[in-house]
Amino acid sequence: MPDAYPDVQGRCPACRGESLFLGDGGYVTCSRIDCPDPEAATRILERPTDDIGIRKIPTLRPTCPAGRHVDHPGYTCDDADNLATAGEAFLDSAAHALAAIADPPAALRGPNWKAQP
Repeated sequence: MPDAYPDVQGRCPACRGESLFLGDGGYVTCSRIDCPDPEAATRILERPTDDIGIRKIPTLRPTCPAGRHVDHPGYTCDDADNLATAGEAFLDSAAHALAAIADPPAALRGPNWKAQP
């Protein structure tokens, strides 16, 4: 026999308790007696996406006439390729810089420093 009020994974936004369940009518409700707002999760779930800033941002970049790219950060395929190459070079240099500081000199190590495996 199915549970009359199944548990819902997550925390109540009002009291932060792991006490949510699916109540009558399919509403997500908090079961804690001391919860200041047991219906807070339902209100958040039912809120229109415009209220929380989720909307598709239109792109004004031109599409790729050759079909090689999703869209162009520049106006030609060469612009898109150059940007991709520059981005990869930047990520490589950033990775090398981070690797260099993974094992700092003893004078720069803080009291909680631990060597990473």
